[in-house]
Amino acid sequence: QTMTDERDSTELLTGVWTTADIPPRTVFGPYVSGTEDVEPAVLIGIRTKDKRMVSYAYKVDPSCCREQTEGLKWLRLIQPARDRREQNMEAFLRAGKVYFRSVCHIRRDEELLVWYSDDWAVNIGIPDILPSFIAGEKNYQCPHCCKMFQFPNPLRAHMRYKCEKRQSAMATKPGTAIFPPSTTANPVTTKPVTVDIDLAVRTAR
Repeated sequence: QTMTDERDSTELLTGVWTTADIPPRTVFGPYVSGTEDVEPAVLIGIRTKDKRMVSYAYKVDPSCCREQTEGLKWLRLIQPARDRREQNMEAFLRAGKVYFRSVCHIRRDEELLVWYSDDWAVNIGIPDILPSFIAGEKNYQCPHCCKMFQFPNPLRAHMRYKCEKRQSAMATKPGTAIFPPSTTANPVTTKPVTVDIDLAVRTAR
């Protein structure tokens, strides 16, 4: 394993904590992506899982790193929220760039956890959770492949980016748009997204 591989693995397992209180609706950004990096909407989706694997803490002082013209590289280290109860940040699109915004008062030493804003989730085709998907407390089932999840956001990310059966079924329906138009210049694929995780986190420094 090379030093680069070790650094990439570290970034994948890193979460972001604030060293000071953050008021509601504080905006950070824009989000910085590398030239070979996956877009932030996809990265949030593929990292959203039931079991969070965080071994390293990246601490930031929010008073000196809000909106900057050159962007904020540490935004991509923020882990996804699994549901609304643990979410304290939302990702949204403004003038073609991605920003993160606090959705509540975040206290000092809290971890930052992000999910898509409602508008952006609709625009990029993140499915809603229907009552029929809920099989009990902390039991969410994909209606296409029957895979079970403990939290709603991992199921939503799974259906959008990972469920082969859902995307194959949607692709066979004549005249059916699999997802709404993308908000980026890249076309929306009809196939499950496969991402090299090492490449996806390589430019987060």
